[in-house]
Amino acid sequence: MSLRCFVCVCLVIAVGLGGCSRTPPALIEPGQAAALRSAGADPGELERRDDLAVYDVDADYHPEDGSVAGSVRMRWRNRTAMPLKDLVFQCYANGPTWNGARMEILSASIDGNPATAMPFADGLGSRLVLPRPLPVGSQIQVDLTFRHTLSTKGGYHGLGCRSGAIAVLHGWFPELALRFGDAWQVAPLPELCDAARSWAYHATVDLRIPDGPAIPACGRVVEEDLPGPQRVLHIASAFSRNLTVILGPWQMVRSDVDGVTVQVWHLDRPQAALRSQARAALALRRCALIAPDPRPELDVVLAGSLGDEVGGVESSGLVIIGDQAVNLFEPLGADAPAHQLPALMLDMTVVHEVAHQWWYDLVGNDPLTSAWLDESLTSWTSCWILEGDSPATGTWAWQLTLMQSSMPDGKAYPDISVPLWESGDQVHGTQVYGRGPLAWQALRRQVGDAAWIGCLQDWAKEFRWRVATTPEWRAHLERHFGAAVIAPFWTRWIAGQGLAKKDLVEIARWRPSPSDQQKPSTDTAKPIEK
Repeated sequence: MSLRCFVCVCLVIAVGLGGCSRTPPALIEPGQAAALRSAGADPGELERRDDLAVYDVDADYHPEDGSVAGSVRMRWRNRTAMPLKDLVFQCYANGPTWNGARMEILSASIDGNPATAMPFADGLGSRLVLPRPLPVGSQIQVDLTFRHTLSTKGGYHGLGCRSGAIAVLHGWFPELALRFGDAWQVAPLPELCDAARSWAYHATVDLRIPDGPAIPACGRVVEEDLPGPQRVLHIASAFSRNLTVILGPWQMVRSDVDGVTVQVWHLDRPQAALRSQARAALALRRCALIAPDPRPELDVVLAGSLGDEVGGVESSGLVIIGDQAVNLFEPLGADAPAHQLPALMLDMTVVHEVAHQWWYDLVGNDPLTSAWLDESLTSWTSCWILEGDSPATGTWAWQLTLMQSSMPDGKAYPDISVPLWESGDQVHGTQVYGRGPLAWQALRRQVGDAAWIGCLQDWAKEFRWRVATTPEWRAHLERHFGAAVIAPFWTRWIAGQGLAKKDLVEIARWRPSPSDQQKPSTDTAKPIEK
């Protein structure tokens, strides 16, 4: 089936769903709109949010040298505050922390006219000078050919690398860089920075790969056989921050969770797969109290050599769980009690990465300048999710979070809201993930459970598919609770001034009364396929 045939199939599906009554946005071609709708995108939202970049990728994966080569067409409307003289695309893989991965831009054109792609920021980006300034509100088409070579030395915490039969494609085609003010945001990624410095975008992909088992990928995948030992993956992913594809000899269990398809992919780890399936179901149902699930499908991949400091990695509609937690849990069995440390570690990792589908994906932020924002909210949400399993599970989750927040005796608590390059990896790893969720728990206690959840609900609505900043989050809190409440809270809990260890211990032990809490259904997911 050619891409044209695939588009026709998507059109038929969209008609069946009643999704073709609206005119597609100008940036999205009719065939792409049909594919995105078939992947679950709301037609009305596609039309309203026609300011997002649209990518069309056609590429081949070459297992012999671990490279992906092909072309990408991007259509985009200038949504900045000023005319633009240039565009810059991210080339994450050229950074030193990617351990030998590479991204090369081989050719470029702008609105059909040849252009020159020049290295930007020591090769971390690729810059195209426009023939004339792009006015605010005007759109542009950029065509690039590229080659991305995967690392054989672990990549960036398991991303952009290949090892044995596993190949993790992440940041594998050029993406338009973030722009704040008058500057394109391209910089080396520190060790604990998420590789997702991107506006939300739409993408349709044709990726040719060798024959083999089904594979996990962001978005909806339709597989087509090709002559010889080859197949093509037709992928459609709407409102994405990135698009990850993971090749390997996967086994998979699937379940339906209130209309969301959950697929857990593993390499002969059936007990960890069943446990992850149940915890992902709990997380989806609990987070639906804040905002409806942004996607009709979630892939949980239990095979990631992510290094000792990283338990999991989030992508749009796909999460990777590190093999450390998976391998420690597997001998315990799917029904192991949550107070056993390997079980609690896996539980916390799975619900944390699933919660990132709300804080990072639905509401984005720059993981370099405001990494604390999504990570602290996600870590709070993780404990809150496990409160929904049982009071005891919630208690163990908060105690583990307290342990993570420790500081050397006599050392003052630092400000957790500073950019990642100021905080450093150690502070980020303990204070953002540990003290950060305890700070939001303290605010929850102060304002009340219902008011706090309402604040998060409004945050998800107001900044849906946007890139939020720390000042915007603080202003949002002040609108909800008043500056008189937020100013002293921020000084103590976020900036760390006057904060003591006993404050953290006290808030880790606090629980809202059962009558104050909103509870989702905790029925187990219904297995429909193994």
